[in-house]
Amino acid sequence: MLEDIKTWTSRTKWYGKEGDTFEAFNTNFVIVDRLLIPLKQVADHFVEEGFETREGFISTWKQVHPYKGFDPDWSVHVHVFRRLEDETTK
Repeated sequence: MLEDIKTWTSRTKWYGKEGDTFEAFNTNFVIVDRLLIPLKQVADHFVEEGFETREGFISTWKQVHPYKGFDPDWSVHVHVFRRLEDETTK
């Protein structure tokens, strides 16, 4: 996130809307877009999710969601964000 590599986070529900800000790692971020897309499409964007490989993303998703696992057709909520320049928290 701090290196602007991870710019997406996928969840099973919405956690914010466009324009909302949040703090992580002592840095402020803003949600710039929201997408409702199939999990298979999210896996194709594994870099934006902060992973080195598609398989790494899928494996982690399965660990976090052991009941449902990785259902490629499951529509999930993607929050696209960017770091706010020079607005780190003190």
